[in-house]
Amino acid sequence: MNNQKNGAIYIVMAAFLWSLNGVLIKYIPWDAMAISGVRAFLSTITLILIKGSMNFKINKHVICASISYITMGILFVYATKLTTAANAIILQYTAPIFVIILSIIFFKSFPTKKQVFTVILAFIGVIIFFMEKVGSGAMLGNILAILAGIGYSGVFIFNSYEDSNTLDATILGNGLIFLISVPTLLQNNQPALNMAGVFGIIILGIFQMGVSYALFSKGIERTESVDASLISMLEAILNPIWVALVIGEIPSITTFIGGALVLIAVMYNILNGKNDNSGLENQGQ
Repeated sequence: MNNQKNGAIYIVMAAFLWSLNGVLIKYIPWDAMAISGVRAFLSTITLILIKGSMNFKINKHVICASISYITMGILFVYATKLTTAANAIILQYTAPIFVIILSIIFFKSFPTKKQVFTVILAFIGVIIFFMEKVGSGAMLGNILAILAGIGYSGVFIFNSYEDSNTLDATILGNGLIFLISVPTLLQNNQPALNMAGVFGIIILGIFQMGVSYALFSKGIERTESVDASLISMLEAILNPIWVALVIGEIPSITTFIGGALVLIAVMYNILNGKNDNSGLENQGQ
């Protein structure tokens, strides 16, 4: 019981750190690629120190997981810059729904009736998001957030193979994001950061993307994956709250309704997986 309690605390701490991405991305005045690159560089160094080794597993599944991670990481930052933080994080949380869809392609695993219901409910929520009258930039942000969710689902899919390695794929993905961002960073046309901005980018790289992984990894060892998945959804709830408090960005009624349907669908899918698999684990972020 104590181990389970400690595991839950680690995961709560990880979810708290994950939830800071929206407010920090909004606050830092750099463009999305510059933020992605510097955050990835700091994350790479942090995760290598956590791993304690420069020996990495490289195979097709690790590479595919890394490409999925790159897609998720870069597009999510762009989405957060273009649309509301609430829209970006909740639409990215459609990932488990796309896992169901992609599992048909990769594993020939056809969904149950309950999973079909989950997918339909989630996509009703997504449609409500796109019914909101927003500018072209915000609409593009919503689309990029969906694509980030598809990328995130790829992280789940390819890391589920036995010969894959989640930590190595994450380190490789962060390293490649940094390399992709080098041309942008070399242009040196980003606004100078004040002390708060410097502190923000350090938190993004070292803690929000680095230390959080270590906390979650430690927590998942002591917690059932279903419980861990539910606890980690605190990220989707806390993210827009921090943005509202610091930036003053208040989600619309449409976002509340659509977001509620998406999150209910994801939670239903997690709980349904627990009941149907009798304890078989589905490790998520």
